[in-house]
Amino acid sequence: MKLFAVLLLLGMFSLSVAEVVDSFKDTCPQFFIRDKKNRAVPPTVTSRPKYRQICQFYKGDYRFATLYDTKFKIPVYSAYTYSFTESGDIKGPWDWKIEPQLDDPNKGEDMKTEEEEKELGYRFQAQKKDYENTSYTMGHVFPRSYARSDPHKESTFTLTNAAPQTEDSNKQWVEKVEEEMLKKIKGNCDRNSFVYIVSGVVPGDKKWLPITREVGGETIDHGVNIPSHFWTAYSCKSKKKRSENVSNAYIAEQITPLFPENLTVDKLNKCLRSLYEDDQFSVFGKIKQKQDKGKFNDEL
Repeated sequence: MKLFAVLLLLGMFSLSVAEVVDSFKDTCPQFFIRDKKNRAVPPTVTSRPKYRQICQFYKGDYRFATLYDTKFKIPVYSAYTYSFTESGDIKGPWDWKIEPQLDDPNKGEDMKTEEEEKELGYRFQAQKKDYENTSYTMGHVFPRSYARSDPHKESTFTLTNAAPQTEDSNKQWVEKVEEEMLKKIKGNCDRNSFVYIVSGVVPGDKKWLPITREVGGETIDHGVNIPSHFWTAYSCKSKKKRSENVSNAYIAEQITPLFPENLTVDKLNKCLRSLYEDDQFSVFGKIKQKQDKGKFNDEL
């Protein structure tokens, strides 16, 4: 699946919105690793209309960033930071939201529930009903367990941050990847620095959640893609030597039982370049990373 980048779609926002933007670097650079000149370095983004850059804004603040595929109706990745200041988990049920501006740039600024946007059409994004009566959950890409506050956790419950994941795969991803990576972060990262994390999915070739929608007299039946792989990576300043970036990554095919591979960011990049069929794809650009086992990657 060729990974191209994003065309523009501008949006404004107020209290509770996701802003569809020209450039991550111009609008929400705080979620991306910095180079030596303190410039934000997002994962690879090139150019095709189906991709949208979303700066996820909720309750007065930007919370994370998402590159969203409006054809497959799943994220490519979400980028966020981890803080060592933790809070308790919020209690469900959680209110899943959608992004009105993806389907109508003239819509109001706020994130909305589907009940508030019954006439939207949903040509370019998933709905909760797409997951009903299937064996798939709305699997978080940016997990709520990594968010530092209740509003931050609540902001992860947008369908632009979710992809179809079986219940077993979802549970095993939490236990074998999210919890294990968090141990690495706490063991390797300087507590006074930002931890930059990017988590994403690889579209599957043949599996879809079927949908049928009537939008403006047209039948929309291109469903929600079921990813073949989930992946995640972090980079931070080393607690042993703050001048060094230390990193680690995981990737797993969506099968059960889940067999995640723990690998270097350099190896993850090579894997994703093959899966996305994009020989330029890079999670953290050309920034040199020291692996948590102590070996430097070659500079990309």
